[in-house]
Amino acid sequence: MPPTIPQIEADQGCTDQDLSTFDFDAIGGEDELRFTKCRIAGNRIKGDALMGSHWENCLFLNCTFAMTDLRDAQFENCDFYNSTEVKGSLFQHCDLTRAVFKNCDLTLTTFKGCEAYDIAFTDCHMRGANFETSVFTLSAGRRRLTSARFTDCRLTDALLNRLDLSSCKFTDCDMVGIALNGTRLVNAVIKDCALISPELSQADLSGADLSGSRLDGVNLTQLRAYAAMVVSASQQHHVLQSLGIEVSPD
Repeated sequence: MPPTIPQIEADQGCTDQDLSTFDFDAIGGEDELRFTKCRIAGNRIKGDALMGSHWENCLFLNCTFAMTDLRDAQFENCDFYNSTEVKGSLFQHCDLTRAVFKNCDLTLTTFKGCEAYDIAFTDCHMRGANFETSVFTLSAGRRRLTSARFTDCRLTDALLNRLDLSSCKFTDCDMVGIALNGTRLVNAVIKDCALISPELSQADLSGADLSGSRLDGVNLTQLRAYAAMVVSASQQHHVLQSLGIEVSPD
């Protein structure tokens, strides 16, 4: 039997429980909840009670987070991927402001229409992850601040099309085949990454710092703009070849 609402509220979470039929929307109170080694399958997780929640070593199978308040939530060593059905979880119109994902399997997970300012991913498997219409920007008066951090993540074939990722940071990431079509990457930092054969149609990399990154297959003719973009000297021949320029040694 899953724990009751009063038990969750009294214990401020639970450990080693099957929460597949649990109604998270019914939780009251303002305590930050902690869930450890829990299993959740086929559940629609929603509501405001999970703000600041902590999840460790939890398994989510075919789960949908629907308009869930996950501000400041932390997920560590969690698995959101159903390898049997080759299907990821869905975050739909959630508030993921300042959320942290560390060492999680987010393969084929979709983040659709989420508020994701200052979200952070570290050491995560994110092959084929889709950030459809998600927003990484916070409005502060007349200012618009954009922030997201991807560190040591596998973003192979991930879909980040038509997003504003200005000033966002990618470090030590596998970005082979990543789709960044129409994406704004002004002043973004993409350091020590494998940005190999990306889709960059109409992307704006003005002022982007790509130093230390492998750029095999980067085609400057696809870009909307790239003024002041920085690349490593060892990679210049890749980007110049796309313009028909051959680089010869001195």
